[in-house]
Amino acid sequence: MSFSLEQLVIDNDVIGMFRYAKNGVEVNDGTLAYKSIREVGIGNNFLDYEDTMQHMDLPSKPAVIDRRMFDPWAADGKKDTVDIAHEIVMRILEAPVVSPLSSEAEAAIDAIIAKKLKELEEENANKVEEVHEYKKNEQVSEAAVASVKYETKDIGEEAQAAFIKRAYDAVVSYNAKEAKAVADEAVAAGADLLSLIQKGYTEGINAVGAKYEAKEVFLPQMMASAKAMDVGMEVLSPYIGSSSNSEGLGKIVMCTIEGDIHSIGKDIAAILMKVAGFEVINLGKDVLVTDIVQAIIDNDAVAVGTSALMTSTMINQKTLEDALRSAGIREGLVTNVGGAPVTQGWADEIGADIYAETATEAANKMASAMAD
Repeated sequence: MSFSLEQLVIDNDVIGMFRYAKNGVEVNDGTLAYKSIREVGIGNNFLDYEDTMQHMDLPSKPAVIDRRMFDPWAADGKKDTVDIAHEIVMRILEAPVVSPLSSEAEAAIDAIIAKKLKELEEENANKVEEVHEYKKNEQVSEAAVASVKYETKDIGEEAQAAFIKRAYDAVVSYNAKEAKAVADEAVAAGADLLSLIQKGYTEGINAVGAKYEAKEVFLPQMMASAKAMDVGMEVLSPYIGSSSNSEGLGKIVMCTIEGDIHSIGKDIAAILMKVAGFEVINLGKDVLVTDIVQAIIDNDAVAVGTSALMTSTMINQKTLEDALRSAGIREGLVTNVGGAPVTQGWADEIGADIYAETATEAANKMASAMAD
């Protein structure tokens, strides 16, 4: 019971006891009931003695705790705290009282709520605009790729290995400037960019990720490493699709699922999907399920891939599967799920076609699925 009307009743009771204790309790001969205890004597019942009842302070008695003996409690249904709270809720709902707040306080609360609702509307509008802008930029990027023909040259194993090592070292040392320089020089030299990405940048971010999991480095280092990789990917991405000789496999919509802002793995997978022969529609991160469905329809996509890096957001991969079926476009569409908490069992449970642990595996499995 994380939130409910019953929880409000229980919380109110607890706060009332805290407030009572904070205000203090008067201690004197009368409140300590010395006289009553002496008169009643040892072993007798003094709780219903007149003096005791007179000094009994009702605010200190919890409303949601039954302090009766076992037999009457059991005969009354063995009600626990939640049961009692529920009875209180029902009494309040059946005979509600007028709000004790002043009109000024109610007006202030209404203003706060209205302001927050407006902020949420603006936030959602901005998110939709960001998706549209991302799509626009992606189209421009695709056009740029079409106009750039990259040709991989035989630069020799030693030179290729040197580029790979520099890329790896740049990522693990959080050096964004060097990561970009390596990418620029590799493009100029005609290096194998796919190998550079997989063995250099990707291996580097995986190494930092392993250290992060082992608590050898922390979030700032992880973010700096990701930034270094991102700037390298920005240089290399336009040339990846143009260097692929694979036959066209159709359009695939890719994104990080709603509520999740992680994008490194998804962006690597998007690059490898291009190499495999897909036309990638990369929607970015934290994408609404409704926007994913619409992008699939608008682009007549044959596949969709989503990434989730948190257990709290992976549920939206199931929401997407349900939404695709509701929209009548699930049949014939290949769905792929990935991300740190995602497993083959999860993919099977939600009805996804393909689960991949790595970006390379995702590209290979998706290409095979389209070939079948």
